[in-house]
Amino acid sequence: MEAIVRRANGIYLQVLLAPLVAYALLSAAPGGVLNCRVILAAASYAIITAFLHELLHVLAALLLHVNGVRLRIVNYLALLVLDYDAMTPRQFALVALAPQLLDIPLYLIATSSRVLSIPAYTALLVNVAAGIVDIVNAVYVAVAHRRAKRLTPLYDEHGYIVGTVVEYTDRIIVYEM
Repeated sequence: MEAIVRRANGIYLQVLLAPLVAYALLSAAPGGVLNCRVILAAASYAIITAFLHELLHVLAALLLHVNGVRLRIVNYLALLVLDYDAMTPRQFALVALAPQLLDIPLYLIATSSRVLSIPAYTALLVNVAAGIVDIVNAVYVAVAHRRAKRLTPLYDEHGYIVGTVVEYTDRIIVYEM
């Protein structure tokens, strides 16, 4: 059986989006001024949204009967992520895209409410920033690995997720984070 190792670079998309998120928050702030209360509130909304984003991944995985669904911490990023025993490429794509269902209601709230505009914009931007990698991965798996048998998380010696193994009948491809 052939084994191929590749580097997964999707997380860098989120780093590139950070200045756009900061600019959008500044433009949504009252008078274009970010004071401590606005920054603290935005940080709180971001944490809540990130947690809700991961919970939607879990809910989708449970609805699609994915085995071994749980939340874990990524080793060096201190991010909460979905963990599972194995998924088909179809399950992976659907689970990856599930949190984007939040975008429409968040956008509607952000554009129609003066009181909730900053929390809703913050939540929307965090969900979109987190979702960029999900969308890219879902499309990539759906196109490049549609014939794979399954995708399985890869762990280090401490039990942290460090990549993904894509299994075919004749080869495996390992993506390291």
